[in-house]
Amino acid sequence: MTITAFIQWTPAYSVRNTVLDRQHQFVIEVINELYQARLHRRTALEFRAIFQKLSQYTRTHLAYEEKFLADNGYPEQEAHARLHQAMKIRIHAIEQQNETDDVDISQELFDFLKDWWLTHILEEDMRYAKYFENRSS
Repeated sequence: MTITAFIQWTPAYSVRNTVLDRQHQFVIEVINELYQARLHRRTALEFRAIFQKLSQYTRTHLAYEEKFLADNGYPEQEAHARLHQAMKIRIHAIEQQNETDDVDISQELFDFLKDWWLTHILEEDMRYAKYFENRSS
């Protein structure tokens, strides 16, 4: 039996930048890995390790994207960075909770991750994609 991904990458998520697209794809892969860990009832330690990978990569990606936007003169870079900061705070809070309590493997966690990432890519990131596309035209 084939298990479908929790989030399936589609070309509609492309910001037309190979590096950023690959980073977004990796975030989605790790969310899917986390979801599979939940479905297969992995241990709390395994789940925490995957969540830690997601958390670290999220920070790495967001920092890269912010630098990319700043280096390329994106006029809404500061507002975009504030959205990233809110995500970093939320991820940190989840990490802190998972260190002291049972690991949060609720559907609510997965719905949050899916909603935040897809909304962020399809709305916020598409703004800079369109900006750079129009600028190069």
